[in-house]
Amino acid sequence: MADLKITLVRSPIGCKPKHRLTVQALGLRKLGASVIQKDNPAIRGMLHQIKYLLKVEESAETKAAAKPVKAAKSAPTAKSAVKPAAEKPAKAKAEAKPAKPAVKKEVKPAAPKKTKKEASA
Repeated sequence: MADLKITLVRSPIGCKPKHRLTVQALGLRKLGASVIQKDNPAIRGMLHQIKYLLKVEESAETKAAAKPVKAAKSAPTAKSAVKPAAEKPAKAKAEAKPAKPAVKKEVKPAAPKKTKKEASA
Protein backbone atom coordinates (compact mmCIF):
# COMPACT_ATOMS: atom_id res chain seq x y z
CA MET A 1 0.00 0.00 0.00
CA ALA A 2 1.08 3.56 -0.63
CA ASP A 3 1.91 6.16 1.97
CA LEU A 4 0.07 9.46 2.26
CA LYS A 5 1.60 12.73 3.44
CA ILE A 6 -1.09 14.60 5.41
CA THR A 7 -0.62 18.29 6.31
CA LEU A 8 -2.87 20.35 8.58
CA VAL A 9 -3.52 23.63 6.73
CA ARG A 10 -6.50 25.02 8.70
CA SER A 11 -7.06 25.24 12.42
CA PRO A 12 -9.56 22.85 14.00
CA ILE A 13 -10.58 25.57 16.50
CA GLY A 14 -14.28 26.19 16.04
CA CYS A 15 -14.85 22.83 14.34
CA LYS A 16 -17.06 20.07 15.64
CA PRO A 17 -15.50 18.19 18.58
CA LYS A 18 -15.59 14.96 16.56
CA HIS A 19 -13.52 16.60 13.82
CA ARG A 20 -10.97 17.90 16.36
CA LEU A 21 -10.60 14.38 17.71
CA THR A 22 -10.09 13.05 14.17
CA VAL A 23 -7.26 15.56 13.63
CA GLN A 24 -5.70 14.41 16.89
CA ALA A 25 -6.12 10.73 15.96
CA LEU A 26 -4.24 11.31 12.70
CA GLY A 27 -1.30 12.58 14.77
CA LEU A 28 -1.58 16.23 13.75
CA ARG A 29 -0.95 18.66 16.59
CA LYS A 30 0.08 22.03 15.14
CA LEU A 31 -0.91 24.04 12.11
CA GLY A 32 1.40 23.16 9.22
CA ALA A 33 2.42 19.86 10.81
CA SER A 34 2.74 16.86 8.48
CA VAL A 35 2.51 13.13 9.14
CA ILE A 36 2.87 10.09 6.91
CA GLN A 37 0.15 7.46 7.23
CA LYS A 38 -0.46 4.19 5.38
CA ASP A 39 -3.17 4.39 2.73
CA ASN A 40 -6.07 2.24 3.91
CA PRO A 41 -9.87 2.60 4.11
CA ALA A 42 -9.83 3.71 7.76
CA ILE A 43 -7.41 6.55 7.09
CA ARG A 44 -9.28 7.50 3.88
CA GLY A 45 -12.51 7.78 5.90
CA MET A 46 -10.83 10.04 8.44
CA LEU A 47 -9.41 12.21 5.66
CA HIS A 48 -12.81 12.47 3.99
CA GLN A 49 -14.39 13.66 7.23
CA ILE A 50 -11.96 16.56 7.71
CA LYS A 51 -10.83 17.21 4.12
CA TYR A 52 -11.54 20.94 4.54
CA LEU A 53 -8.71 21.14 7.12
CA LEU A 54 -6.07 19.11 5.29
CA LYS A 55 -3.78 18.89 2.28
CA VAL A 56 -3.14 15.29 1.23
CA GLU A 57 -0.52 14.09 -1.23
CA GLU A 58 1.26 10.86 -2.01
CA SER A 59 4.54 10.44 -0.18
CA ALA A 60 7.67 11.28 -2.22
CA GLU A 61 9.04 7.78 -1.58
CA THR A 62 5.93 6.21 -3.05
CA LYS A 63 5.98 8.48 -6.13
CA ALA A 64 9.54 7.45 -6.98
CA ALA A 65 8.70 3.75 -6.75
CA ALA A 66 5.60 3.97 -8.91
CA LYS A 67 6.09 3.69 -12.66
CA PRO A 68 3.82 5.80 -14.87
CA VAL A 69 1.79 3.83 -17.41
CA LYS A 70 0.52 5.50 -20.58
CA ALA A 71 -2.85 4.43 -21.90
CA ALA A 72 -3.08 3.79 -25.64
CA LYS A 73 -5.46 6.10 -27.45
CA SER A 74 -7.92 4.38 -29.73
CA ALA A 75 -9.39 5.97 -32.83
CA PRO A 76 -13.16 6.50 -32.71
CA THR A 77 -15.14 3.98 -34.73
CA ALA A 78 -18.27 4.61 -36.76
CA LYS A 79 -20.44 2.98 -34.08
CA SER A 80 -19.08 5.16 -31.29
CA ALA A 81 -19.38 8.43 -33.23
CA VAL A 82 -21.59 10.86 -31.38
CA LYS A 83 -24.42 12.41 -33.33
CA PRO A 84 -25.17 16.08 -32.64
CA ALA A 85 -28.39 16.60 -30.73
CA ALA A 86 -31.21 18.50 -32.38
CA GLU A 87 -31.46 22.05 -31.12
CA LYS A 88 -34.47 22.85 -28.99
CA PRO A 89 -36.41 25.96 -29.94
CA ALA A 90 -35.94 28.85 -27.54
CA LYS A 91 -38.97 29.87 -25.48
CA ALA A 92 -40.59 33.04 -26.62
CA LYS A 93 -40.77 35.92 -24.16
CA ALA A 94 -44.56 35.93 -24.52
CA GLU A 95 -44.71 32.55 -22.79
CA ALA A 96 -42.96 33.91 -19.72
CA LYS A 97 -45.21 34.91 -16.84
CA PRO A 98 -45.75 38.66 -16.54
CA ALA A 99 -44.34 40.35 -13.46
CA LYS A 100 -46.80 41.17 -10.69
CA PRO A 101 -47.33 44.89 -10.06
CA ALA A 102 -45.87 46.23 -6.83
CA VAL A 103 -48.42 46.66 -4.04
CA LYS A 104 -47.96 49.67 -1.77
CA LYS A 105 -48.76 49.11 1.89
CA GLU A 106 -49.97 51.92 4.08
CA VAL A 107 -47.64 52.75 6.93
CA LYS A 108 -49.25 54.05 10.12
CA PRO A 109 -47.29 56.74 11.96
CA ALA A 110 -45.97 55.65 15.33
CA ALA A 111 -47.69 57.03 18.41
CA PRO A 112 -45.54 59.37 20.52
CA LYS A 113 -43.94 57.67 23.53
CA LYS A 114 -45.13 58.66 26.96
CA THR A 115 -42.63 59.86 29.54
CA LYS A 116 -42.53 58.51 33.09
CA LYS A 117 -44.38 61.53 34.45
CA GLU A 118 -47.22 61.15 31.93
CA ALA A 119 -47.49 57.39 32.56
CA SER A 120 -47.81 57.84 36.37
CA ALA A 121 -50.38 60.65 36.17
